[in-house]
Formats: sequence, structure tokens, C-alpha cells
Amino acid sequence: MKEPLRAVALIAPAGIALAFAGAARADDAADYDRVMKKNGAAIVSIKLVMKMKFGGEEHEGEWEISGLIIDPKGLILCSNDDLNPAAGIRRQRGSGGKDFSTVATDLKVLVGDDNEGVEAKIESMDSELDLAWVRIKEPKRTYDYVDFTKCSEARPGQRILVIHRLEKFYDRQAVISEGRVAAILSKPRHLLAMSGGVNGSGFPLFALDGSVVGFAVLQRPDDEDEEGGGSQEMCTILPAAEVVKATRLAAETVKGDSPGREGEKESASPSKKDAAKTDAAGADKSKVDGRSKKRTKD
Repeated sequence: MKEPLRAVALIAPAGIALAFAGAARADDAADYDRVMKKNGAAIVSIKLVMKMKFGGEEHEGEWEISGLIIDPKGLILCSNDDLNPAAGIRRQRGSGGKDFSTVATDLKVLVGDDNEGVEAKIESMDSELDLAWVRIKEPKRTYDYVDFTKCSEARPGQRILVIHRLEKFYDRQAVISEGRVAAILSKPRHLLAMSGGVNGSGFPLFALDGSVVGFAVLQRPDDEDEEGGGSQEMCTILPAAEVVKATRLAAETVKGDSPGREGEKESASPSKKDAAKTDAAGADKSKVDGRSKKRTKD
């Protein structure tokens, strides 16, 4: 009798562990399903023609980047580095990047299973925060969107889910990646560092209840801030509350300026002085989560 009892004693903990593992997998599946159903329709692809100039030579090619609809009328948030890569290079290399320029033209937004796209224009760009705003020119309906004013504040160790779209070869399927908040940064500004399978820029991040946490951005030090000769650029998360502030500032800039040539108009970056003005104006009542650029042959 001793041996069977011993076998039962050994098997029982293993059975309990498997039961817990099964429950955890079911919870994970429910989390993924909840976040995707609530936010997946707002994740879009943007087709464009990128014109590049460097060293007297000119090139152009078809690109595709990821974006996120952030209002029902078709305002889309994306990475400035994806939309205007030359701006980041110029900030980082100073005079060494002055001969490199990029202009994105012929923008079309692909919503859902639409493979043709609707025409869009660049509304504003911010190379310091790595944010850009694109607007659908003639909205044909109201769009599903992610409301950054209804957000979650992140904490270190928190599980975070990312939604982005695959390339055309995979039918631009929306997929989820997972990571955790590794740290909360205070310099060069309020940012979140991530760990796990989260890397890149131009996509939103969500808490498990589906509320937005922030937007993935690429941070590059200015030429004079570089130390040690190595690259210090890093993909980080701009918290949702900061995205709300930047979007409001960009909207004010668009209202105050006459439109420039598509792809060349860049908003005044929210410098330290601008940020101080924003903070002094009072706390925001709102509290405030693509993939990196992909070339396509559409």
C-alpha cells in the first residue's frame, strides 16, 4: 500500500500544477481577446511613397507603416521616425545629416480589410517626441478609435499588450505581442522602458482591461548629448497623458499655421519651454497605448 500512496502523493501536486497552468492559459486567452476586440479595429496600415535625397542623389519607393486612429473623424497617430526618418537623423547627427531629406507623399490609409485605402494627409509632425499625425482627407464614416483620455497609469512589472499589423504578405493581420513595464523614466522626459517581446515604435500599448497605456516612440539624443561614441537611441513608451498633451499642441499649431507642402510641414516641437507652459496652464483633466516602417510592393 505504501507505493501506491506514494505515487498518488507525487501525482497530485503535478495535477494541481497542470490545472493552474490551464487556468492561466485560459486567462491569457481572455486577456488577448478582450484587448483585441476593444482596440483592434483602430489599428491601421498607411501606404505611402517615400522620396529621399542624399548626397545629390534622389530615390523613391513604396513604403507601408503602422498607425492608430485616435478620433472618430479619422485622425491617425504614427511614428514620426517612420513617416519622416530624415528628421531623426538630422537631430542626432547635426550638420552631418543636413544632406539627407525624406518626404512622404501619396498617403493612403487601409482600415480593416480595405486593400485600396482612403487618401490622407500629414497634419503635423514632432521629431523630438517621435510622433506624427495623419488625417483622412474625406472621412466616409465614423471610425473605431482609441481614446487616450481613458487610460491606465503603468507601474513597473505590469503586463502590457501590444497590437500591430503584419505585412501585406500576411494579409496585414492584427496580432498581439506581450511585455512588461521594466521601469519608469524621468529623462529625457516621462517615459516607460519595456522588457519582453516589445520592441520598435509606432504602435499602442494596452493594459489587460483594454485601456490604453501609451504609444511606442524612438528616442534619440541630440548630437551634443551623445556620450561615449555609442548609440543611445532607445524604443520607449510615451505615456497616454503625454500623448494627449502633444496632440492638443499639434492641433493648436495646425490651426495657427498655413498648410505647408505635404511631408515637409513639421509642428513646433514641445520643447522644455513649451512643456513648462503646458504644465503651468493647469493639470490635465484627462489622464491618459504599428510596427516600424515596412516596404511594400503595393
